Amino acid sequence: MSPRGTFAIAPHNQRGQTLLVFALCAGFLMLGLLALVGDDAILQVRYNRIDEASVLAAQAASSDIDVAVFISNHRLQLAGDAGQVCADVARLNEPQGAQTSCYLPPDRSYVRADTSDRTSFFLRLFGSAFTVRASHVGRPAYGLTHPCTNPADPATCA
Repeated sequence: MSPRGTFAIAPHNQRGQTLLVFALCAGFLMLGLLALVGDDAILQVRYNRIDEASVLAAQAASSDIDVAVFISNHRLQLAGDAGQVCADVARLNEPQGAQTSCYLPPDRSYVRADTSDRTSFFLRLFGSAFTVRASHVGRPAYGLTHPCTNPADPATCA
């Protein structure tokens, strides 16, 4: 036992072990953080692609207005095939493996595009895969830049 106030000195061949253990632990910690950053980057890229497919599908369907209803009632309403337009555009733009469903209510006042995909991770801390979802709503859109008081009379459109 060493006297109070003095420290025991390790033998010459035992020096530096703490530094070595600390360096190994720090290296593994950095690799783990790098894997987490990589998983986050994969998730963000996948979400952006899913979100873009959902937006494009909703926008394409929202421009498909029912012209007969617009002319007769001066009311914007989506055409009956807006749901199919949404599905077709989504199929062209969604990433491989993703699925998009388009919902057109009976009153055809809007269309909703829901896109989802399962993405696998490199680091399996929170499970092996995560579902990425995006949902966008498109309302009927008419191509005027100025409001019209009476859409049937072009003179009222400023």
